[in-house]
Amino acid sequence: MKISKPLLRSICFFIILAALFAIATPVFERKTLYGAWNYTAKVGGYFNEPDESIELIGFGSSHMYCSVNPAVMADYGISAYVLATQQQPLCATYYYMRDALKTQKPDVFILETHMVNRAVGEIEDSVIADATEPMPMSLNKLRMIHSLVAEKENKVPYYLTLFRYGSRWSELTRDDLSFKRRALQDEHRGYVYLTDATAVAPTPLPESPEHVEINARDLEYLECMVTLCEENGIRLILLSAPTTMDQESYNNHCAVKRYAQDRGLEFIDANMLTEELSLDYSTDFYDPNHLNLSGSTKLSSYLAAQLGAYIADEE
Repeated sequence: MKISKPLLRSICFFIILAALFAIATPVFERKTLYGAWNYTAKVGGYFNEPDESIELIGFGSSHMYCSVNPAVMADYGISAYVLATQQQPLCATYYYMRDALKTQKPDVFILETHMVNRAVGEIEDSVIADATEPMPMSLNKLRMIHSLVAEKENKVPYYLTLFRYGSRWSELTRDDLSFKRRALQDEHRGYVYLTDATAVAPTPLPESPEHVEINARDLEYLECMVTLCEENGIRLILLSAPTTMDQESYNNHCAVKRYAQDRGLEFIDANMLTEELSLDYSTDFYDPNHLNLSGSTKLSSYLAAQLGAYIADEE
């Protein structure tokens, strides 16, 4: 069949336009390459790790990336990486798990559960950006974006980020112009290295929880995670990292604990392990909600000691 010249010109135009978008997008996209919260390097660096070299992967929000330190895990012979972003919704976590399996065959997934029942309604732009932009483009990423922007009126800029960042001409730096995703690395392997300490007054847990259910959307993605792990022979552990809890947080915490019990899943409640971990509320917290280097070293050592023999047996 003969293609008309106008149609051929249109096809060529769109091919050239798509190529220009592909070239320009990584240049103009916002990047976090330096400092403690260098999400671009942390997430991008994972995909540059040697294939099938990582045994344990942590997922979740800041409660994960401040709590599990791969350097400590390495001292116990465990190769670990943290794929967490700020306020990471569970729908994003599920697609992170799927992407993680493209290059690795881990033995253990640890899911920090603080975000259960948290990402309800329209999700903040900064949360979407931190979760989506560091991830390489793929059909899996497009599905993740679709799940994150369901409540947004204008969805196009989240798929085609050049529409969001095309005005960054005056802000472009040498790092933008020389950016290569395949060169990204993170020396802390996804962990956020925080040495400052805040003295935290330990608050007693509320006397009793108000009964709440896990919302349908989060429950759906939790079930997807369980299925994904079962299909790939991965041990899934739910973790509640040490934090201070108000009534709402405690209600959600108890809902997760019930879910884990009902589904026969492992649930490590580190809030009940403060004595066993020897957590010091004057030196082991960065702020009331997050551990610092000292606190994460204690929790990571505990987790590594619990999991070391299992991972060794899986090799």
